[in-house]
Amino acid sequence: MRSKIILIIILSALIHPVCFAQTPLDEREVIKGFDEGTDLPILNEELRKREKEIDKLQTRVTNIESNTVATVVAATQAEMESATDSSVYASPGRVQYHPGAAKAWCVFDGADTGSHACDAGYNVTSIERVTTGDYTITWDTDFSSGNYVLVGTGSQGSDTVIALVSLSAGSADFDVQNSATGTLTDDSPICIVAYGDQ
Repeated sequence: MRSKIILIIILSALIHPVCFAQTPLDEREVIKGFDEGTDLPILNEELRKREKEIDKLQTRVTNIESNTVATVVAATQAEMESATDSSVYASPGRVQYHPGAAKAWCVFDGADTGSHACDAGYNVTSIERVTTGDYTITWDTDFSSGNYVLVGTGSQGSDTVIALVSLSAGSADFDVQNSATGTLTDDSPICIVAYGDQ
């Protein structure tokens, strides 16, 4: 009987250790004041309650384990370019392949001479001022062909328009013109964005 009582006490401590966290478990002190007729039924009832709690927890664990966890897969370049698959996610390293995403952009001062970097930009190797109002922009990653879109703006109040001269896979040539006279002019800032397939 002594071993049974000890076992019940230890099981109770394991099942609900918080109850025993405040004072160390001393077997001699527990058994010294233990009355089998009075205390054993109470302890058995408490043990049954704890067993029910464990059963509930085991059921929850079983339910969690039985649920199917979906595997999340990053979209490939082809899936990003097709823009039709909704079962994959767009990772940061592949989002630029989506047809609606800008493939390059650049902000620069049109008066800066020679070849230089953008003041801010993405996927641009350099911007070159060939002459007044005439520029060539070179891409870090080429487009798949010269069939893409180049969009640009000048500064407010400067009456400038961006006129496309030519597109190739690796670069684009464009002019900045005065919208009233058509003459080439330097402007600042000039903003360029490109869309298409790479």
